[in-house]
Amino acid sequence: MDTSTADRRPSPTPAHSVADLVLRSWWNVDHEAAVGGEHYFTPAGICRMPAITMSGRAEIGAGYAKRQTAGARLSRHMVTNLLVEPLSDSEARARYLVTLYAGSGKAPLVLTEPQAVVDVVDHCALAEGRWLVQDRQLTSVFISASNDSVMLEPAHDV
Repeated sequence: MDTSTADRRPSPTPAHSVADLVLRSWWNVDHEAAVGGEHYFTPAGICRMPAITMSGRAEIGAGYAKRQTAGARLSRHMVTNLLVEPLSDSEARARYLVTLYAGSGKAPLVLTEPQAVVDVVDHCALAEGRWLVQDRQLTSVFISASNDSVMLEPAHDV
């Protein structure tokens, strides 16, 4: 194996590392049932979702586990419009939106409209030798009438 190209690869920038953190955290929710997802947050990290706020790794882990209490849950969180703003050598902000497709059961499920579109702001910090989410704030923009997520509030009538 030729390792010469690996030796010449530049170190990832903070913006790249934060973008990777964001994408991996949602991949974990979708493909690993969020098991261990609390470790994408700092020990005192906060996850503010529209229907629930979870503080600290233990509470975040328990909140993610709650998603599975009614049986198998299938989700795909589509992260788009990701903007990462380095604030210092050890802090950054990521702003993006998530389009959520979700349902109860196992794949393949019938494709329906998205459950929600939410704006997300992650304040990230360099901690424990890597970038972690210090504070994640989700704000609902659109909620489907068929939404059944325990993390989102019901839609308002127009």
